[in-house]
Amino acid sequence: MELPRRLSAARAAEIRRRISRPPAHWSLLAFIACVLVLVAVVQGLTEESVGQSRTPASDARSPLAGSDPVLTGEAGRLRSRRLPPKRVALTYDDGPDPVWTPRIARALRRLRVPATFFLVGSHVVEHPTVVRNLRREGFELGNHTFTHADVFGMSQMMRRLQLDATENAIAGAAGVRPRLFRPPYSSGPEAITPGQERALARMTGEGHVVVLSDRDGRDWDPGRSSAAIARSAVGGRSRASVILLHDGGGERARTLAALPRIVRGLRARGYRFVAVSDLLGVRRAAVDVPTTGWERLRGRLLIAALTAAHWLTTILMALLAPIAVLILLRAAFVVTLAHRHARKRRALPSDSSFTPSASIVVPAFNEAVVIERAVRSFVASDYPELRWSSSTTDRRTAQRASSRHSASSRCA
Repeated sequence: MELPRRLSAARAAEIRRRISRPPAHWSLLAFIACVLVLVAVVQGLTEESVGQSRTPASDARSPLAGSDPVLTGEAGRLRSRRLPPKRVALTYDDGPDPVWTPRIARALRRLRVPATFFLVGSHVVEHPTVVRNLRREGFELGNHTFTHADVFGMSQMMRRLQLDATENAIAGAAGVRPRLFRPPYSSGPEAITPGQERALARMTGEGHVVVLSDRDGRDWDPGRSSAAIARSAVGGRSRASVILLHDGGGERARTLAALPRIVRGLRARGYRFVAVSDLLGVRRAAVDVPTTGWERLRGRLLIAALTAAHWLTTILMALLAPIAVLILLRAAFVVTLAHRHARKRRALPSDSSFTPSASIVVPAFNEAVVIERAVRSFVASDYPELRWSSSTTDRRTAQRASSRHSASSRCA
C-alpha cells in the first residue's frame, strides 16, 4: 500500500493562510448570515404573541382597594391621587389600529370629547402616521408596553425594555415621550396584588404615572352589544373617573357605536369629559414630554430598523416557501428514480457473464497525486471494457501522472 505524500511547505503555508484569513466572500457570507439571524430574533421578540385583553378579578386583600385609579410614586410606594368630582377621562387601549383608531378619533372630535390613547409599541412601529395624527388632533398618548406583555410576570430589566422601547417608538412617531402608563390585563386598583403593587411602585419611581380605571366597558368581550358596553362604561351611581375602552386588538364597531351613548349618559349626570392630565391638575406637556432632536431621531431609527426587519423576514418567508416546495418535489423525483432503478436492477441477468461497458470520469484540478492513485486503481481492475477520462483544466497534470504510472510499471 502506497503511503500518502506529505504536503509541501508552500502548500501547507497556503492552507494555514486561508484558515487564518479566509477569502473575502466567506467573511461576507458569515456577516450576512449573522445579520439575518439577528433580524429574525429581533422580529420574533417585537412581534411576540400575546393574549387577549381581559379584566382581572377583584381581590379584597389588595393594598389599593378603595383607591382612585391614578397612581404616582412617593418614597418608594404608590400614592393614589385624589381626583376631582364630576370629571371623567375616556381612555383607549391596544392601539393604534389603522381602521378603528381614526374612526374613534373622528367620533370623539365630533362629540368634542378629549381622550387618552394607551399605545402598544409594536403597533406604533407599524402605524406611526396614525399616532402622529392623534398627537396633532390634541389627544394624549400613553404607554401600554411594546408587545402587550404582562409586566408583572417578567424581570425588572424586561419591564424597563418594554417601556423604553415603546417610549422610543412614540417619540419617533409623534415627538413626545409619554409619562402615562397602563399595564396590560389590568382594570381597577382593587385588582392589584401586593406583588404587583411593588412592581408598579418601581415604575412610578422611574417617573411614570400609572393609570388604571374605575369603569370598564368590557368591549373586549365579543358577545357584548354596544348597549351593554355603554351601560358598563356609564355604571351605577358610584363616582366615575377613568373609563377603560379599546381601539385596537380586534373589530371595534360596537365600541364605536357605544361612544355617543356613553357621552350622553355621563353628561346627563353632570360629568365633564377631561384628559388624564386634567385629572392630575398638570399641563399636557408634563405627561406628553416633548422630545429632543436626538430622542426623536433615535425613535425614527428604531421604527425604520424594525420596519426593515419586518419586510426582510416577510421576503425571506416568501422565498423559503417555494424553495421548500422545490426540495420536496426534488425528493419525490429522486425517490421515483431510485424506485425505477431498483426495478431495472432486479430485471438484469444475475450471472457473472453479464459485464456491460463502463466509463470512469476522474474530475481533477492540479492534483497529480489524486490522478495517479485513481489511474493505479482502475488500471489494476480486471473489469473488461473499462474506459476512463480525466476531466481537468490542467491536462499536463494528468499527463505527468500517467507518465509516472507508466515509469513505475516499467521499473516493476
